[in-house]
Amino acid sequence: MGFFNTSLYTAQDAARTNTSRLAAQNIGSGDVQFAYIPYTLVGTETIVSLAAGATTINSTTVTVTSTTGATAGMAITGTGIPLGATIASVTNGTTLVLSTPATATGSGLTLSAFDVINLCTLPVDAIVIPGLCHVTCLADPGTALTLNIGSIAAPTGIAASMALTVQGTVYSAIAGGTMPAWLTPTPLVPDATPIPALANTNNVVIRAAITVATSLSASTGMVFCIAYKIAK
Repeated sequence: MGFFNTSLYTAQDAARTNTSRLAAQNIGSGDVQFAYIPYTLVGTETIVSLAAGATTINSTTVTVTSTTGATAGMAITGTGIPLGATIASVTNGTTLVLSTPATATGSGLTLSAFDVINLCTLPVDAIVIPGLCHVTCLADPGTALTLNIGSIAAPTGIAASMALTVQGTVYSAIAGGTMPAWLTPTPLVPDATPIPALANTNNVVIRAAITVATSLSASTGMVFCIAYKIAK
C-alpha cells in the first residue's frame, strides 16, 4: 500500500498552501497545543525486509533477492538510500525502482520497505513535546505493532520503537526504551524531499512508520496525541 492517511491529514489537504490549519478536534492549553488524531487500523499495514540489496550511485534501480511484499508507494531505507525515498515501481521479482536516485554504490545490503501513516502536518519551527505525546489503542491492535513517529528528517523525533500490543495508552518518551530525538526542544525543519509533496514547504508531515506488524486487527481504533508549541 505505502501510505495511509488519517482523517486529520486528509482534512488538512497537502495540496493546499495552508496545510498547517488545525482541525476541530484539536485543543490548546496555554502555549501548548494538542492534536488528537484518530486512525483505524486497516490491518494490511506492513514492513518488508529486502535482502542482498545492490545500489548504484545516481541510479534509481535497485536489485534484491526478492521483491515479494514490496509495493509502489512504500517508504524505503538503508545504506545509500536517500531520506524520504519511496518505491516508485516494482519491475519484477528481483528489481525495483526508487523515487530518488541512490547516494552510493553498494551490494549485500539489507533494505527495509515499510508502510507509513501520515498523521498531520505542522508548521516549520513548531516544537514538538514528546513527553506529552502518546498513542491510545481502543482495543488490542494485534500480535505485534511497533512504530517510529516523527518526520522524514527525524524519523524517531517523537517515538522510537513504540510497541503497541494491548489496549491502552503508551507515552512516547518511555516507549521502546530509546529516548526520542526531539526530547531536546528542536524546532521542526522542512523535509528536503517531502513525501507526499507539500504545496507549502513551510509545513512538515508528522508520520508513523511501521517497523513491526504481525497479525494486525483490522478496524481497531487508535488515537495519536501530538503535543507541540508554535514558534513566536
